[in-house]
Amino acid sequence: METLEFNKTLLYAIPLPVFIQDKDLMLVECNKAFLEFFNLTKNAVIGRKLQDIIGKSLTELIPQELSNLYKNQDEYKIEKNLAMYQTKIKNWLGVEKTIEIYKTTYNYKENFNGIIGVMVDISTKEEQTNKLQQTIVNKTLENIKQTQEFEEERLKSIKFQAIGQLAAGITHEINTPLTFAKGNLEMMLYDIKDLPDTTMKENLLEISDSIMTGLNRIANIVESMREVSQQSSETKEDINLYSTLLVALTMAHNRAKIITKIYLNSDEFEIGMDKNNFVFMSNIQKQRIEQVWIIIINNALDELVKIEPFEKRYLDIKIETKNGYNIIYFRDNAGGIPEHIKASIFQPFISNKTSSGMGIGLNIAQKIIKDNNGEILAYNDEFGAVFEVRLPCI
Repeated sequence: METLEFNKTLLYAIPLPVFIQDKDLMLVECNKAFLEFFNLTKNAVIGRKLQDIIGKSLTELIPQELSNLYKNQDEYKIEKNLAMYQTKIKNWLGVEKTIEIYKTTYNYKENFNGIIGVMVDISTKEEQTNKLQQTIVNKTLENIKQTQEFEEERLKSIKFQAIGQLAAGITHEINTPLTFAKGNLEMMLYDIKDLPDTTMKENLLEISDSIMTGLNRIANIVESMREVSQQSSETKEDINLYSTLLVALTMAHNRAKIITKIYLNSDEFEIGMDKNNFVFMSNIQKQRIEQVWIIIINNALDELVKIEPFEKRYLDIKIETKNGYNIIYFRDNAGGIPEHIKASIFQPFISNKTSSGMGIGLNIAQKIIKDNNGEILAYNDEFGAVFEVRLPCI
């Protein structure tokens, strides 16, 4: 009697649902956890079969081939002392749980006398395993995508190098006929100015002035192409940052002119502006810094093109000196940097573009600025994004 009472006390102390069946597979005992799982009283459980409680028969708990095997054996014999089934059942709240049911036989005088079973809820474990597997799949796909994008970027870099070499050759070839055309036009202007004052003279001077403006425009573009396509050197030089901004804006002008007006120190940018109009000297690697400006400008243009109409767009660039640094601000009104990427915007593969771009431009820009002893920051003001670059003064 004492042993029976001890066993019952032990049974109720177990936090997992436990049940006991007799040799006829009728439930003769269960613990509190079993009753709570199904929200039943003991009177509603004792004397019933387990399949009536969980709503599934043996053939639904185990594979068909094992079910057929059991059917062909004597119903009171169990082939194995310990058997485990995994199934999905609903608790009294209707929540589906993944359950493992462990059954073992107990014998009296070497005869089968019944079954003791334990139910283990593995739903959380299964959910965590599924999440882990999905995470592994997602990470694998992401790594494959990044590898492909790295390869595309490498091929793109090779193409850009080839284009740079081609541009260097083109600028050299253009300069020769351009110099010839400008020289001849200047000689013609001397002859035109010697003509009598007539309407024809005024027309010729006006046409010649337009032609010279066009030739100077071509000369500025060619010069900017030459500077950008030069073989990059790691040697730093004392350079006027204002002039590097003009080079970058000239290279971006063909695209920018159909997207937005750009202001540099309050002046609307035009090709041919005086590179010494402002002087902000820093010791930098010129072509690399110009590359940074082009990256930032193009990023702003990518966002500004989404704003309608044209008149509402602006990109404002300002350069000033403060506390020993030349500080360049790039401000646009395209809505700002999204909060979810603001903190990691300079990390590789972080991008807000939907149609193109793999998110490594700003990472490259940050590295270039750091290599030139500077700092680059990104934040929002009340209108949009602000990129702030600090480079030491000399």
